[in-house]
Amino acid sequence: MVVASLKGDNIILAQITTKKRNDPYVAQLVKSDFSEGCLEIDSFIMPSIIFTAETSIIEYKIGRLKESKIKEVEEKIIKIFKA
Repeated sequence: MVVASLKGDNIILAQITTKKRNDPYVAQLVKSDFSEGCLEIDSFIMPSIIFTAETSIIEYKIGRLKESKIKEVEEKIIKIFKA
């Protein structure tokens, strides 16, 4: 999941996985969370696993999340930094 677009050629991403992990910050990701497109398998966003990558490694866009899901992930990231 793209968390933020930075100046230049980098973006901040949160990991998405199909395996649920024992993490209090995990956010479930289902088809109804998308306003456009979707994943084939219900998955989990891991706000506690964020990383920076060059935009050149992104091959394609799967879809767009609804604003409510984006806000949920943003709130979890803020909680991680406040902990």
